[in-house]
Amino acid sequence: MEDSEAVADPVSVSPKGEFVPIKIPAEIAPLEPDEREQAYDQGRVAGRTARRLKLHAKIDAIKQYNKTGSAVSQLKLHEGGKVPFVYPDGDGNLTAGIGHKLTKDELARWKKGDMVSTTQVEKWFKADYALAKRQIATIFKDTLTPEARDVLVSMVFNMGLGYATKRTSGEKVIPGKGLKSFAGMLRALKSSPPDYARAAEEMTWVNADTKTANTKWYNQTGNRAEDLINIMKSQKI
Repeated sequence: MEDSEAVADPVSVSPKGEFVPIKIPAEIAPLEPDEREQAYDQGRVAGRTARRLKLHAKIDAIKQYNKTGSAVSQLKLHEGGKVPFVYPDGDGNLTAGIGHKLTKDELARWKKGDMVSTTQVEKWFKADYALAKRQIATIFKDTLTPEARDVLVSMVFNMGLGYATKRTSGEKVIPGKGLKSFAGMLRALKSSPPDYARAAEEMTWVNADTKTANTKWYNQTGNRAEDLINIMKSQKI
C-alpha cells in the first residue's frame, strides 16, 4: 500500500472545480517517533527509509490540503509535500523540499540522499513561490480570477516560465518549454474577456481543435493536470 497510486497521485479537485478531500489509506504504517530524527542524525537516507520519508511527506501534505483546501496547500501536495532529502525528479534533476530543483551552487553542497533541514526547505519554497507569482504578474495584471492565476502559478512553479515554440530562418521548429510553450492557453486568457474553457482545452490537447493527442505536460503530471484543468474550466467571467 505504500506505493499506492491513490497516495502517489491523488485527485484533489472535481470536474466542476470543487474541493475534494483525499482519503489516506489506513493500512499505511505511520512513521516511528524517531524515524525522521535518526535520518537527520545520520545526515543521509536511502532505500526503505527514503521511500517512507517521501511517502509521509505526501501524507502530511494531504492532511494540510484537507484542512485548508488552499491553493498553496494544493501546490505543495502536487509537488509531493516537504521531502526532507535530495532525490532525482522524473527528469533526473536533483530536487529537495517542495519541488525545489537544486542550483549549481546548491549541488556543490548537497548530494543525492542528503538530508535537508526544515528551515532550508521553507526558505527555498518561499523564494520559489514568490518567483512564480512575480513571473505570472509580468504576463497578467488583474484580468484573471484569483483561481485562474493560482493555476498559472502552480504551472510555472512546476515547469518554469520557459519560452514559446520558435521557427528558425530555415523553418526548423524549436519546441517551446515551460509555461510559455502553452501559446494557445495564454492567448485564450489574454482575450477579452478571458476564455477559460478554451484555455483548459489548450492545457489538455496538443491541438485543441482536433483533440487527437494530449500535451506532454498532461501526460507527465497526471492528476495534477486534471486538477488544474478542472479549476481553469470552472472559472466564470
